[in-house]
Amino acid sequence: MFALTMTVGIAVTVVLVELTGLVAGGIVVPAYVSLILSSPASLGMLLAMALAVMLALRLLAQAMPLYGTRRYGMSVLLGGVLNAGAQTLLAPSALPFVLPIEWTAFGYLVPGLIAFHFDRQGIVRTVLMIAIAAPLVRALVLLLRFF
Repeated sequence: MFALTMTVGIAVTVVLVELTGLVAGGIVVPAYVSLILSSPASLGMLLAMALAVMLALRLLAQAMPLYGTRRYGMSVLLGGVLNAGAQTLLAPSALPFVLPIEWTAFGYLVPGLIAFHFDRQGIVRTVLMIAIAAPLVRALVLLLRFF
């Protein structure tokens, strides 16, 4: 199911970018978010991490030149570091919920990808595109599983 979700997610992302000109946080983000749609805690954590990465990126940009690929790379790096730190601090034994396995896989990349697009096209536009793309991916995957 993971491979199907990623494939459908990439296809949906490409179509939506062509139709709207807006990115849903990156090419793999809608697929990843569709996998965690049933976990509001994970969605909230993802949003909080993406916002924290965006703020850190803006602070770093005041101290050093961050443009283009350097800005993109730093965003993904900060997201990965923040995710690793959060997983270390918030071990499952310390939480009232257990982080899903998807959080530990692509979860290292996704907060940075979303933060990069928050910074680039705005928080509202990015969140709205994710809110459109992720449920669409989930619905298409459920339909395709029947065929």
